[in-house]
Amino acid sequence: MLENDVVRLEPIALHHAQALAKAADDDRIWEMTQPRIRSVEDAQAYIQFALDAQDQQAYAIFSKLHNEFVGATRFYTIETSFGSAEMGYTWLNPVAWRTPINTNVKYLMMIDAFEVRHFKRLQIMADTRNTRSRRAIERIGATFEGILRKHKFGADGAIRDSAVYSVVDDEWPQVKTHIERLLTH
Repeated sequence: MLENDVVRLEPIALHHAQALAKAADDDRIWEMTQPRIRSVEDAQAYIQFALDAQDQQAYAIFSKLHNEFVGATRFYTIETSFGSAEMGYTWLNPVAWRTPINTNVKYLMMIDAFEVRHFKRLQIMADTRNTRSRRAIERIGATFEGILRKHKFGADGAIRDSAVYSVVDDEWPQVKTHIERLLTH
Protein backbone atom coordinates (compact mmCIF):
# COMPACT_ATOMS: atom_id res chain seq x y z
CA MET A 1 0.00 0.00 0.00
CA LEU A 2 1.17 3.51 -0.85
CA GLU A 3 -0.30 6.32 1.21
CA ASN A 4 -0.07 9.96 2.24
CA ASP A 5 -2.50 12.55 3.66
CA VAL A 6 -4.42 12.85 0.37
CA VAL A 7 -4.63 9.37 -1.17
CA ARG A 8 -4.21 5.70 -0.41
CA LEU A 9 -3.21 3.36 -3.22
CA GLU A 10 -4.38 -0.14 -2.35
CA PRO A 11 -3.11 -3.10 -4.37
CA ILE A 12 -6.14 -3.88 -6.49
CA ALA A 13 -8.24 -6.87 -5.47
CA LEU A 14 -11.63 -8.28 -6.41
CA HIS A 15 -13.20 -6.74 -3.31
CA HIS A 16 -12.65 -3.32 -4.98
CA ALA A 17 -15.02 -4.17 -7.86
CA GLN A 18 -18.17 -2.53 -6.51
CA ALA A 19 -16.40 0.66 -5.42
CA LEU A 20 -14.57 0.95 -8.75
CA ALA A 21 -17.77 0.33 -10.72
CA LYS A 22 -19.36 3.19 -8.77
CA ALA A 23 -16.34 5.46 -9.40
CA ALA A 24 -16.37 4.54 -13.12
CA ASP A 25 -19.99 5.56 -13.64
CA ASP A 26 -19.38 8.73 -15.65
CA ASP A 27 -19.08 8.68 -19.44
CA ARG A 28 -16.52 11.53 -19.43
CA ILE A 29 -13.91 9.18 -17.94
CA TRP A 30 -14.00 6.88 -20.95
CA GLU A 31 -13.69 9.41 -23.77
CA MET A 32 -9.91 8.84 -23.94
CA THR A 33 -9.38 5.83 -21.65
CA GLN A 34 -10.03 2.12 -22.03
CA PRO A 35 -11.23 -0.48 -21.22
CA ARG A 36 -14.53 1.03 -20.16
CA ILE A 37 -16.09 -0.18 -16.91
CA ARG A 38 -19.91 -0.19 -17.11
CA SER A 39 -20.81 -2.64 -14.33
CA VAL A 40 -19.51 -4.56 -11.34
CA GLU A 41 -18.84 -7.46 -13.72
CA ASP A 42 -16.73 -5.19 -15.95
CA ALA A 43 -14.83 -4.02 -12.87
CA GLN A 44 -14.24 -7.63 -11.85
CA ALA A 45 -12.88 -8.45 -15.32
CA TYR A 46 -10.69 -5.31 -15.25
CA ILE A 47 -9.30 -6.32 -11.85
CA GLN A 48 -8.81 -9.96 -12.84
CA PHE A 49 -6.86 -8.93 -15.94
CA ALA A 50 -4.53 -6.85 -13.75
CA LEU A 51 -4.15 -9.65 -11.21
CA ASP A 52 -3.35 -12.22 -13.92
CA ALA A 53 -0.66 -10.07 -15.57
CA GLN A 54 2.81 -11.05 -14.43
CA ASP A 55 4.31 -7.66 -15.28
CA GLN A 56 1.81 -5.34 -13.59
CA GLN A 57 0.99 -3.85 -10.20
CA ALA A 58 -2.41 -2.19 -10.18
CA TYR A 59 -3.89 0.02 -7.47
CA ALA A 60 -7.34 1.20 -6.48
CA ILE A 61 -7.18 4.92 -5.67
CA PHE A 62 -8.88 5.96 -2.42
CA SER A 63 -9.33 9.70 -2.01
CA LYS A 64 -9.06 10.89 1.57
CA LEU A 65 -10.51 14.20 0.37
CA HIS A 66 -13.74 12.47 -0.73
CA ASN A 67 -13.60 9.42 1.58
CA GLU A 68 -14.21 7.04 -1.32
CA PHE A 69 -12.50 5.19 -4.15
CA VAL A 70 -12.18 7.47 -7.17
CA GLY A 71 -10.26 5.43 -9.74
CA ALA A 72 -7.36 3.14 -10.53
CA THR A 73 -3.80 3.21 -11.82
CA ARG A 74 -0.93 0.80 -12.35
CA PHE A 75 2.65 0.03 -13.15
CA TYR A 76 2.82 -2.20 -16.22
CA THR A 77 5.48 -3.73 -18.45
CA ILE A 78 7.56 -3.96 -15.28
CA GLU A 79 11.05 -5.17 -16.16
CA THR A 80 12.67 -5.97 -12.83
CA SER A 81 15.88 -7.27 -14.42
CA PHE A 82 16.55 -3.82 -15.91
CA GLY A 83 14.58 -1.69 -13.51
CA SER A 84 11.90 -0.03 -15.60
CA ALA A 85 8.15 0.16 -15.95
CA GLU A 86 5.37 2.14 -17.50
CA MET A 87 2.98 4.09 -15.32
CA GLY A 88 -0.55 4.46 -16.58
CA TYR A 89 -3.99 2.97 -17.12
CA THR A 90 -4.94 5.80 -14.77
CA TRP A 91 -8.56 6.83 -14.68
CA LEU A 92 -10.32 9.06 -12.19
CA ASN A 93 -13.89 9.97 -11.52
CA PRO A 94 -14.44 13.64 -12.47
CA VAL A 95 -14.91 14.49 -8.78
CA ALA A 96 -11.12 14.02 -8.54
CA TRP A 97 -10.26 16.08 -11.63
CA ARG A 98 -8.45 19.35 -10.94
CA THR A 99 -7.68 18.26 -7.38
CA PRO A 100 -4.32 17.22 -5.87
CA ILE A 101 -5.27 13.53 -6.20
CA ASN A 102 -3.53 12.63 -9.47
CA THR A 103 -0.36 14.51 -8.56
CA ASN A 104 -0.24 12.68 -5.23
CA VAL A 105 -0.83 9.35 -6.96
CA LYS A 106 2.07 9.94 -9.35
CA TYR A 107 4.28 11.20 -6.51
CA LEU A 108 3.69 8.08 -4.39
CA MET A 109 4.24 5.79 -7.36
CA MET A 110 7.48 7.54 -8.30
CA ILE A 111 8.79 7.32 -4.73
CA ASP A 112 8.02 3.59 -4.84
CA ALA A 113 9.64 3.21 -8.25
CA PHE A 114 12.83 5.16 -7.65
CA GLU A 115 13.39 4.92 -3.89
CA VAL A 116 12.01 1.46 -3.06
CA ARG A 117 12.29 -0.56 -6.28
CA HIS A 118 15.35 1.39 -7.50
CA PHE A 119 14.07 1.64 -11.07
CA LYS A 120 16.15 3.38 -13.68
CA ARG A 121 13.20 4.52 -15.82
CA LEU A 122 9.49 5.19 -15.68
CA GLN A 123 7.65 5.72 -18.94
CA ILE A 124 4.25 7.36 -19.32
CA MET A 125 2.25 7.40 -22.55
CA ALA A 126 -0.93 9.13 -23.62
CA ASP A 127 -3.00 9.37 -26.75
CA THR A 128 -1.74 12.50 -28.51
CA ARG A 129 -5.36 13.75 -28.59
CA ASN A 130 -5.69 13.46 -24.80
CA THR A 131 -4.64 16.98 -23.89
CA ARG A 132 -5.80 16.69 -20.26
CA SER A 133 -3.55 13.67 -19.64
CA ARG A 134 -0.64 15.18 -21.54
CA ARG A 135 -0.83 18.40 -19.52
CA ALA A 136 -0.90 16.37 -16.28
CA ILE A 137 2.16 14.37 -17.35
CA GLU A 138 4.05 17.51 -18.33
CA ARG A 139 3.00 19.25 -15.10
CA ILE A 140 4.76 16.65 -12.94
CA GLY A 141 8.02 17.19 -14.82
CA ALA A 142 8.22 14.17 -17.10
CA THR A 143 10.39 14.61 -20.20
CA PHE A 144 8.67 14.43 -23.58
CA GLU A 145 10.51 11.90 -25.76
CA GLY A 146 8.44 11.82 -28.92
CA ILE A 147 5.44 10.40 -30.74
CA LEU A 148 4.86 6.75 -31.61
CA ARG A 149 2.91 7.07 -34.84
CA LYS A 150 0.01 4.70 -35.49
CA HIS A 151 0.88 3.03 -32.20
CA LYS A 152 -2.37 1.27 -31.27
CA PHE A 153 -6.13 1.66 -31.12
CA GLY A 154 -7.46 4.51 -29.02
CA ALA A 155 -10.41 4.33 -26.64
CA ASP A 156 -12.71 5.37 -29.51
CA GLY A 157 -11.41 2.58 -31.79
CA ALA A 158 -9.46 4.96 -34.03
CA ILE A 159 -5.78 4.32 -34.69
CA ARG A 160 -3.94 6.52 -32.24
CA ASP A 161 -0.55 8.14 -32.03
CA SER A 162 1.01 7.93 -28.56
CA ALA A 163 2.99 10.70 -26.86
CA VAL A 164 5.86 9.18 -24.87
CA TYR A 165 7.24 10.75 -21.69
CA SER A 166 9.70 9.49 -19.10
CA VAL A 167 11.41 10.17 -15.82
CA VAL A 168 14.79 8.50 -15.26
CA ASP A 169 16.60 7.92 -12.00
CA ASP A 170 19.14 10.72 -12.63
CA GLU A 171 16.25 13.21 -12.96
CA TRP A 172 14.25 11.91 -10.01
CA PRO A 173 15.71 14.25 -7.33
CA GLN A 174 14.78 17.34 -9.38
CA VAL A 175 11.39 15.92 -10.39
CA LYS A 176 10.67 15.02 -6.76
CA THR A 177 11.47 18.58 -5.61
CA HIS A 178 9.30 19.96 -8.43
CA ILE A 179 6.32 17.75 -7.46
CA GLU A 180 6.73 18.61 -3.78
CA ARG A 181 6.53 22.31 -4.71
CA LEU A 182 3.34 21.60 -6.66
CA LEU A 183 1.85 19.78 -3.70
CA THR A 184 2.53 22.62 -1.25
CA HIS A 185 1.02 25.38 -3.41
